[in-house]
Amino acid sequence: MRVDHHSIIGQAHVEQGMPCQDSADSGLFIDGRAFAAVADGCSSVRGNTDVGSRQIVAAYRDLVARDPRLVDGSGAAFGQRLRERFRALRVTANPWDYYTTLVGVVAQPQRLRFYIAGDGAFAVAYADGTVELTSVLWYRNAPYYLAIRDDAKMDALVREIYEPLPDGPVQETTLRYRAHDGAVDVVTRHERWCPLAEFELGKMYDVPRDAIPVVAAAVMTDGVADVGYAPSYEIVAELMRFDEAPAAGFVREQVASVVRRHGARGEHAMDDLSMAAILL
Repeated sequence: MRVDHHSIIGQAHVEQGMPCQDSADSGLFIDGRAFAAVADGCSSVRGNTDVGSRQIVAAYRDLVARDPRLVDGSGAAFGQRLRERFRALRVTANPWDYYTTLVGVVAQPQRLRFYIAGDGAFAVAYADGTVELTSVLWYRNAPYYLAIRDDAKMDALVREIYEPLPDGPVQETTLRYRAHDGAVDVVTRHERWCPLAEFELGKMYDVPRDAIPVVAAAVMTDGVADVGYAPSYEIVAELMRFDEAPAAGFVREQVASVVRRHGARGEHAMDDLSMAAILL
């Protein structure tokens, strides 16, 4: 297995003099597993959420390294442990600093276990040439961050915003596509709105590796939807087009080349973008 990760700052943050609020990490464990994780700090709160995004990625890495069985349970159970570890790693007093999302994956011998807290996306590339992309978005772009549970007033306010929504505040979309000759053909698409309870502490996804062999897995922040004018799945298709024999830093090169290509056409990446990937 090979792993790599990379983050870039969005044009909007450059213009506003803000730091990159995304973070990413990846690695191999001695027991044969691999992990990849990305996080996106909220840019609309009064805090330095680049701190929080770094710390939640570190918390995720610590948990999956220490106990391989943790990702075998529910998203809620894992999310509770992640909250505890995330709080233990706080290095500043401002609670706003920790309003951040997380998308992570652990590659096990028989399956992939993805976890999403907040928004973001993950993609699985199969040996038959198809890629399955799952993305999670929230009503009014207002995710329920894990740190919100630490503030009773904010928790109540956010729940009040979500409460009138009959189908819930979370839009979950899964599509499978096939990329060929510069085109992207969508094979299947499923979309639904989900209740807060399903994502309150994050959601776990299971992808078997034996039905159709998996060749790559990647996690991405929602900045993938802000690169140029193409649909996000077309950007993902570009990002997932790895070489057969990738060099070190393959994710860094892939993200940089996609952003450069679109930037040359005046289609700048407006939001920060992170990607972490495992080649299997």
